Amino acid sequence: MSSKPITRSHRPRHILLRWRLLAAILAFAALYALMGATGLATQAREPLRLVAELIVFAIAAVMGHATARHFEEGVRTRLTWMLISIGAALFFVADVGLYLSSAGLSMAANSGLLSAVAAITLSRVLMVWGLWSMVGVYRNSGLALRLGGLDYTAMIVLGTLNLLTIVFGANTVRLLLSHTGSGLTHWILIICLPLPPGLILCSVLAIILWRYARQMGGGLVAEAWSGVLLYMVALPMRTVLLGLTPYILGQGSQLGWIAGTVSFLGLAIAGWSLYLGASYQHEACTREVNAELAMTRT
Repeated sequence: MSSKPITRSHRPRHILLRWRLLAAILAFAALYALMGATGLATQAREPLRLVAELIVFAIAAVMGHATARHFEEGVRTRLTWMLISIGAALFFVADVGLYLSSAGLSMAANSGLLSAVAAITLSRVLMVWGLWSMVGVYRNSGLALRLGGLDYTAMIVLGTLNLLTIVFGANTVRLLLSHTGSGLTHWILIICLPLPPGLILCSVLAIILWRYARQMGGGLVAEAWSGVLLYMVALPMRTVLLGLTPYILGQGSQLGWIAGTVSFLGLAIAGWSLYLGASYQHEACTREVNAELAMTRT
């Protein structure tokens, strides 16, 4: 039995949305930069940026959940994509919390900062859990892991970037605490205890998974883990660039909208990367099901 090729008009919506979502992100970044360059007040720009970021992570969370449901209960791959979906939802919470803390609304600012820090830390812990479970799947398959010099170099670079995020992230938290005037430092330090090892483990496990998928023959599954790896790169790059912005532009610069544009692009591209990975995994599952159906009909 011959199968008709899938035309562009008959492709699933999640495939068509991959590059449309990226185009929408770049278009909004250009619009945000234009609003900042023309002098539009920060109070008018920031809510729009927040909404745009929330939309991206909501789409990523929904796609991750849809992908997880392709697998049966008890399958580790289902658990991994469910945890990735929850991680995207947690960044939704973190984004709102950071927005409230920067608004300086007393109790709302304190609660927002604590919830943001807790959500970010929990997302890293869940990501480690999910990636470790998936590494176990590949290891139990009997496939020998072959890491090369570039893989180890990538681990070191990505791990260093993630450690720098702790330094620059701590500076941001201190700045927010100075605005609220609250003594939350002790609680934030306790909440963040799992964060440094979580960031390092995520860096190592993401590259191991990417290498395993490549050794298995590449294809859509390898593209899926490439998306997750891109997510792991985009987040620390965003934080490091934001941390360097005051030194490049100068304190109190009128070009603060540049930092906002960098922040939006980094966070939105990270969310898009998760969506991309989940979309490729979803496509791989759908093709496998379609192939099985075709075999039963022949």
